[in-house]
Amino acid sequence: MTRKIIAMAVFATLAASGAFAQIGLGLSGAYYSDTNLTASETVNIFQEGEGIFYGPFAELGLGKLALGIAANVSAYDYDYFGNGDLYPMMEYDVNFYMQSHFLGYASFLDPFLELGLGGMGFDFQDEVDPDPDNPLMASNYWHFGGGLGVNAGFLGAFFKVLYMFDLGAADMTYYQDDDGDGHFEEALTEGTPYPLRRLKVLLGVKVNL
Repeated sequence: MTRKIIAMAVFATLAASGAFAQIGLGLSGAYYSDTNLTASETVNIFQEGEGIFYGPFAELGLGKLALGIAANVSAYDYDYFGNGDLYPMMEYDVNFYMQSHFLGYASFLDPFLELGLGGMGFDFQDEVDPDPDNPLMASNYWHFGGGLGVNAGFLGAFFKVLYMFDLGAADMTYYQDDDGDGHFEEALTEGTPYPLRRLKVLLGVKVNL
């Protein structure tokens, strides 16, 4: 799923290369919940930092349209096998999205709507991952929502609220020797689903180039 999202983002960037564009690069924090959050609850969550996924994003602003790709990760040590040994683990969210900016991508007040596709998963971190081609759990989703940004010159900040809709477990790649001659063929199978939350709240900052 991650490779498909990156390919879509590259294609969109190339398709828009002939148009006047503005590039936004930044960092965001994302929190996932199964219940709606009040403003005060949201502020407390981000102040404490518990359960926040952090990561970079890049956007291509084309007037009132923007295309973006983002990755948010939570990394921690976890006793995955239950034997007392801690392993570096991660949960991740990678997504590609389109935004409609009512007043323009770089306007001072920037209300927008967003529609996107993504994938979330749980896995060992790369340095200890015994199977780097497959996460332990992964699910695909699409999301819809909106937000409000504020831009002052080349600096910007925003918050957005997105609702996530499950598309099912991501496909896993594995290799099997069907005829017993040592020739392993690649096959795809549906994997273990990652338990998606219904709501995603993000706060972020960016530099408009």
